[in-house]
Amino acid sequence: MRVCFTLFLALLFITACAAYPQTAVLLEPKPMVDIPSGWFHMGSNDGPASSRPQRYVYLDAFAIDRTEVTNSDFTAFVAATDYQAIGWDDNQLIGLAKEPVVGVLWRDADAYCRWACKRLPTEAE
Repeated sequence: MRVCFTLFLALLFITACAAYPQTAVLLEPKPMVDIPSGWFHMGSNDGPASSRPQRYVYLDAFAIDRTEVTNSDFTAFVAATDYQAIGWDDNQLIGLAKEPVVGVLWRDADAYCRWACKRLPTEAE
């Protein structure tokens, strides 16, 4: 299933980077926002079944990218790693370098995150 990951790429986190040491040279650092730890209500008691029941969830503090990953960021990843993002290169927005990347699969988003020394958020995050 093809999923649009504009949000994916707004929500990246710092983790250990082992697979791609050249990453720091290719990407401009992205400003991140610190999210404090705390409790919040997740889900809904009267929404779709997949959102039920509403529950109180605790999250540890984390950091999240302030802006989305752009087409130029994702293009740098593809060029540096020879990664094959199926169907992404058919996207009409690729030529718009500063626009958020769209039209990538979850596995593509995950591969990009690992390359960028980050990770995708959990559902609760």
